[in-house]
Amino acid sequence: DGTKAFPQFKQFSNFDLLGFATAQKQDGKWIFINDRGEQAILGEFQNARGFANGVAMVVVDNKYFHIKPDGTPLYQGRYDFATEAQLENGNIKVLEGKKVHTINLNGEIISTEPVKGSWESYVIE
Repeated sequence: DGTKAFPQFKQFSNFDLLGFATAQKQDGKWIFINDRGEQAILGEFQNARGFANGVAMVVVDNKYFHIKPDGTPLYQGRYDFATEAQLENGNIKVLEGKKVHTINLNGEIISTEPVKGSWESYVIE
């Protein structure tokens, strides 16, 4: 039971390859911690996922975006939904209204297309 190691958190994830875990504080906000249970990246989030391909998906004010290990945003946009970085190519899919953007690991939009059908069909390539 991981809560025994860090009882100050409601729950927390496994540590990723960069040495971070996401942890939910008692107030419900999520942070990134190190292996000592200390906050390792500035910021509190409604939700947060661990790092994959060097970026992590976070949610603030019901908007999704990705951050780098130093806590800075990968790109300036905030979106209605986002995927984690795809393992095979590192690309990210984000939903903006009725458009799906594909963003690379440099934070650049490399393609945009209208949503056809359900959003879930864009999540896995």
